[in-house]
Amino acid sequence: MLWGFEEKSDKWSSGKIYDAESGKSYKSKLERQADGSLEVKGCIGPICQGQIWTEVKLD
Repeated sequence: MLWGFEEKSDKWSSGKIYDAESGKSYKSKLERQADGSLEVKGCIGPICQGQIWTEVKLD
């Protein structure tokens, strides 16, 4: 679950991401990539870990 983001161009900041495995919420950043995918980062202090999310196309 993602919430609370502030949009600036193709970037969103000041949001939160929920990790269902740990039950914890983390600060998060989002950035749309040139290919249309979304880079999603969860952060603890200045250290962030990210993933690239791609759109699933249904027929």
